[in-house]
Amino acid sequence: MIWLMMVILGWVFFDTMQLIAQTPYWTFFFLRVTYVFIAAAPIVWLIFAAEYTGRGKGIRTRSVWLLAVIPMLTILVAWTDSLSNLLWDYVFYIPQDNLLSFRVQFGYWFWVHAVYSYTLVAIGSFWIIQYYFHSIRLYRRQPFWIVVGAILPLVYNIVFVLRLIPGMQLDFSSLVFAFGSLAYVVGISRYHLFDLVPISRSLILDHMRDAVAVLDHEDRVIDLNLAGQQIFDISLRECLGRPLSSFPTVWDQLAPVWEGNNPEIEITRQKNGDIKTYETKIIRFSEKNVRAHKTLLIFHDVTERAALLRSVQELARTDPLSELFNRRHFFERINLELERFRRYGTGFSLVMLDIDHFKTINDTYGHLVGDQVLIQVAEFCRQTMRMVDVLARYGGDEMIFLLPETGPQQALEAAERLREGVEQLAVFVDGQAMPVTISLGATSLVPGEKVSLETLLSRVDRALYASKNQGRNRTTVWSAPKDG
Repeated sequence: MIWLMMVILGWVFFDTMQLIAQTPYWTFFFLRVTYVFIAAAPIVWLIFAAEYTGRGKGIRTRSVWLLAVIPMLTILVAWTDSLSNLLWDYVFYIPQDNLLSFRVQFGYWFWVHAVYSYTLVAIGSFWIIQYYFHSIRLYRRQPFWIVVGAILPLVYNIVFVLRLIPGMQLDFSSLVFAFGSLAYVVGISRYHLFDLVPISRSLILDHMRDAVAVLDHEDRVIDLNLAGQQIFDISLRECLGRPLSSFPTVWDQLAPVWEGNNPEIEITRQKNGDIKTYETKIIRFSEKNVRAHKTLLIFHDVTERAALLRSVQELARTDPLSELFNRRHFFERINLELERFRRYGTGFSLVMLDIDHFKTINDTYGHLVGDQVLIQVAEFCRQTMRMVDVLARYGGDEMIFLLPETGPQQALEAAERLREGVEQLAVFVDGQAMPVTISLGATSLVPGEKVSLETLLSRVDRALYASKNQGRNRTTVWSAPKDG
């Protein structure tokens, strides 16, 4: 685009200098200079049209040099025409309103140059017209203004060269091309011609099951395929030109990894009451010789895979009988809590419980009944404790609970709520209510203490066995043994 505008500017400038020149020498001199830009304009236009419509790869450096053969010969002929008269067979000057105009009889090389130039302009215009009809309606305004900017000057120049309007003395083709370039300005300023030019679309893109979005260098949406419009419940017209940050449900999830090197992340979106999970790939690319990058977002629906993975993860950390966390997950969580304690001094408590006479229940009523007792006690504990507490089956009929940001008195109160609640819990065997009680031990880690995980577990274990040794159905809080 820049080269095209420079060629038109050069053509207009030197053509104007030719019009205001006061002597035949300078008039003819500026005419020769003007032909440098006249000869170059069709090639630059063709290259521009190729780049705009996605055919740029087909025009290589070698092709450009071949295309430039006739224009370079035209420039050479223009500067040596006084020897050959190949371009202008005859020139005569006409003073007109303080301007020195001239009329020429074109030589045969001029017609070679004219046919060649018109052919290049026609080919480039055909490409853009073809691109216009292959574009979705929203994008057609852009190529429309480009074609207008090229066709109108071409028509005027043909009319002048063929003398289709009698009495037309002066050639204002350069000025008409300048006005035609205003159409490009309209495309740039009003329709963001080069900020919003979409990448070549194809039937494949709109038939993809994955959602595909394209962003420009300022992270504005410049394309969204049909799958993307359906997934995000938005039309292309509604989202075109808007920054990605104006879609918070997507941007808030992508923002943490946005500056990474082509990252991948899973995002979720609620649709029709269901939570959908999309594996999102962020791919940045740059076009050749263009600094500004574009970004490609590909959203692949992995809802079923994500649900299966969550199920596997849940199984890996959950005890299948009690549906509490298993021992492994408990140790992962308590190690994290210990790290928080070391960094921030945030205390916590542990509570361990054991179902009283559980072996007797198994031996008397069978393991199925024992399992039901274990399940009901675990369910009651889950309903009674806080959401932030970590409840785990420690082994056999023992359960252990991690209570974040909980002191000794709060731990005792929580343990007593559990004990009193289980004591009132009705467990039926053969239609008869069977009494169930639990014994509990508790310990706390308070700011200033320096103890290991093993020490904490030993504390709560000794507190539990103190409750059992003192008659069961009670809570004991660990306290340091007294000296002496």
